[in-house]
Amino acid sequence: MRPTLLASLALFLVPFPALADDPFEENDSSRTAALVGSGTYENLVADDADWFAVDAPAGGSIEVSIEFPGASGDLDLVLVSPALAALARSEGTGDRESVRTTAAAAGRYLFEVYGYQGARNVYRMVVSARSRADDSFEENDTFAAARAIQPGNQFLELLDDDWFSARVVAGDTLSADVLFDHAKGDLDLSLHDATGTRLASSESTTNQERVSWAARSAGSLFLRVYGYQGAKGSYELRLRVSAPAPAAADPGARGSRAVGEVRGTIFDSARQKNIQVILHYPALSDGIGTAIDASSGPASLVAHGHGRYGAGPQNPPNMLGWNYYYEHLASNGFFIIAPDLDVNSVSPESSEQPRRQIVTNGEDLRYCLTFLLNANGTAGSSFAGKIDPGKVGVTGHSRGGEAALYVGRADARVRAVVAIAPTDFHGITFAGKPLLLFNATHDCDVVPRIQQAIFDRWVGDVRLLTVIGGDHFYWTDSTGPICPVPIQRSVQHAITKHYVLAFLDLRLRGNTRFQDAYLTQLPSSGIQQK
Repeated sequence: MRPTLLASLALFLVPFPALADDPFEENDSSRTAALVGSGTYENLVADDADWFAVDAPAGGSIEVSIEFPGASGDLDLVLVSPALAALARSEGTGDRESVRTTAAAAGRYLFEVYGYQGARNVYRMVVSARSRADDSFEENDTFAAARAIQPGNQFLELLDDDWFSARVVAGDTLSADVLFDHAKGDLDLSLHDATGTRLASSESTTNQERVSWAARSAGSLFLRVYGYQGAKGSYELRLRVSAPAPAAADPGARGSRAVGEVRGTIFDSARQKNIQVILHYPALSDGIGTAIDASSGPASLVAHGHGRYGAGPQNPPNMLGWNYYYEHLASNGFFIIAPDLDVNSVSPESSEQPRRQIVTNGEDLRYCLTFLLNANGTAGSSFAGKIDPGKVGVTGHSRGGEAALYVGRADARVRAVVAIAPTDFHGITFAGKPLLLFNATHDCDVVPRIQQAIFDRWVGDVRLLTVIGGDHFYWTDSTGPICPVPIQRSVQHAITKHYVLAFLDLRLRGNTRFQDAYLTQLPSSGIQQK
């Protein structure tokens, strides 16, 4: 059996629910292969074998690559001749596979995307079919002959040095990646200014080289792709030019980052328990399983616990009722993972069952943090190096809010806590970690005096915000109210987004950009503070 990241962590992650077909279905066999040309194909779905075909002339170059969230399922790739003889195969354990060949004769060549041991996943596919060995940018063998290139992805062929130029303005950040098969030839990358002076270089022994530079003035920057000791080979050049994102004037505004989403099940081997989760994160593009955007460095991590607002097999998992909240934090640069907690007690609230649930749910939240922090520290993981282990927080609502308090007390990794209308079965308190508490005047479920009692006994950095006219279930996307309320759900959401982001940005990240918004600036109505 081929070892995988998840196997090494004793974890099991599978996508859910069933993946929808993409536009190329039904392309489940070589006979029904979908004909494609050179280009990039987004949001494809491998829930069975996917076959594609591309036409190539004799001597032409064919190259195919796929990218996918490796933690959700390992995909592989094979390229075959018109007679179905295997020409190239890629069966790695990361989140990218690529194959290439030179067409021995003109014809229709096929390639198959398939899951390792039946894995299913979403993926992005890039196809390049060229009629000659030189790529379209030749002759660009010297600094003086550099060819202008636009941001995007290019499949290219290195036979000698390749030089490119890209326009930037002051404040832009240029990032360039070269991806290739190191076993077939070690390629390197450097960045130069308009005089030819080297500004940055990348000369590792991996399958990827990367340079990045913040432009101080308008003009051209120059990229050089070259082979170590004369190495040659095919490569993919990815160029990004990004302007600095303006600081949001309001912490309640959506951030500048695209949002990716992954749903699945993680397995806690110590407790022999499957935990259904949903993860949102800053991404290069919006969508399911899209690539993580790590351009701003390692991100902060938050685990969120939901409350009780639906039970029974006809209802979706409870953690799906907080999409506005997840997307807000992820668009502002947070990883936020939420498990489906057991909050539907059938016993009286005076019984022991609710107390046990708080502990169980708190341990589920802790394992979510463990899952991602372990993956963050594991080479080859999609999450490797993407999370800052020193900036970890926990938030929650209702029983999930008390579970968040439990985690704040029990887990030294957690640096800040948000408890939204929490229950108080355990009378939890702790010192040394900042706490943001919410309650609502019209909460008929977990009444405001409960959060007031938590606030009154707390010692240290604590703040209680009361939503005037708010309801217990208006903090979610879809449930409630259970009592008549004078405000709209959107108002309660806006208040929550404003203060949670301002709090986490200040207390967890140590940023001061929203300090005034958190400490003094209030929305025009709807809030009281203590």
